[in-house]
This record gives sequence, C-alpha cells and structure tokens, in this order.
Amino acid sequence: IGDAQRKVQAAIWERFTQKFQQARREVKDMAKLRDARVALIKEAEAATIANLTPAQRERLDQIQIQAQGPLAFAPPDGEGWGFVGPPLTKRLKFSEDQARRARAIFEEGQKQIEKAASFPIVIDTKSGPPTMEAIGKLVESPEFQAAKQKACKAGLDTSAAVIRRIEEVLTEEQRTAYEKLRGEPFDLSKLKEGVQPENQHKLEVSVAAAALGLGGAANPAFTDAECDAVRDWVKNG
Repeated sequence: IGDAQRKVQAAIWERFTQKFQQARREVKDMAKLRDARVALIKEAEAATIANLTPAQRERLDQIQIQAQGPLAFAPPDGEGWGFVGPPLTKRLKFSEDQARRARAIFEEGQKQIEKAASFPIVIDTKSGPPTMEAIGKLVESPEFQAAKQKACKAGLDTSAAVIRRIEEVLTEEQRTAYEKLRGEPFDLSKLKEGVQPENQHKLEVSVAAAALGLGGAANPAFTDAECDAVRDWVKNG
C-alpha cells in the first residue's frame, strides 16, 4: 500500500466512523442499527477495494481465503465484512452434494474450533462483582496472556483440521484450484501488527467484560474498543 493509497484508505475509514457514530446516536432500534452498520460496512468495503490495484486485490483475496479458513466454504449471509471475490463453493463449482457436505463439516467444525479456542476467565468475586479495573489487571496478567496464546494456537490447529476434512470432499481438480486460490502462505499474525497496544488492551477488556456479563462486546454494534482496533488496522494498511 503506497502513501497515496493510505491517505485514501484513512479517509474511507474516517467517513465510515463518522457515519456509524451518527447512526449510533440517532438510531435507537437495535435491528435497524445492525442494518445500518451492514450497509455502511459494504459501502466502506467497496471503496477500499476500489482503492487497490488488480495485483493488490488478488493478493488480498488470497490472504482472505487463508484467514477465513473453513469459513470460506460456508460464508454467512448478510452480516459482517463481505468477500473480495465470490464464495469458494461457486469458484470451485461445487455440486449441491459437495456444498451440503462442506457446510455440514464446517458447522460441526465451528463448534470444535470455538471449544478449542476458548479458555476460562477466572477472577476473584469474594469482594463483590468484578470491576472494569479488575478486569483490566486480569487481561494484563501473564497467566491470561499465556492462556490466550494457547487457545489461539489450539483454535488455529483445529481450524486446519476442519479444512483438511473439507478438502476430502473436493475432487483432485478442485483441490489444485483451491491451492492456487490460496496463493503463497501468509503469516496471519501480521494482521495484528498495526493495532496499537492500548487498543488491543481495550478490546481484550471489552471481550472479557462481556464474558463476565458486564456488557462490552456483547453489544450487537461495534464497541468503541473494536472501532479503535479496526481504525489501527485500516491506517496501517
């Protein structure tokens, strides 16, 4: 990403942020707010992709397929960031039986991934309900960070195993095409390099607070911490 593209990208994110903040102030119905968020995401996504060169779009597509893992074979409808290209089921010309089998493997595998990537959040409640300050100290602890890293690795390993099961559904020709679409391996840990430490901390506190029933990321709209983290990613290309 060149400097000129970075400036355009930052402007796209700033417009998205302003429009979404306005929607959060004005739209009180959560269902309508979710619809507004999806529309704004699609608008920002289209502008972001248009800002890329053909070669950048191709590489982004490859990285996206690698990052999505088994999800690339069973994309959700409507919610969330869209795909750079069509779903793999269409690109690889899945039969109805293949699509059905791949989705069944994904749905079963998704539960396994979530279980593998989860870890208990233990906090002392003898003195009363946990406070945000206590949660902040918890996520900073070596024990929490070690548990998080272990869970992340377990989740990635399980995801890779699910992909291998899905690959068994493919023909030899489809497997070859899939490997070509994935491109050269990408170190997915680099996707977090642009996130400022304070924003990563806020995001972890938000998620931990939600798990403990204190709100945070349980909000169906983006939390402020999530917005800060995404802003970092966008600004850093």
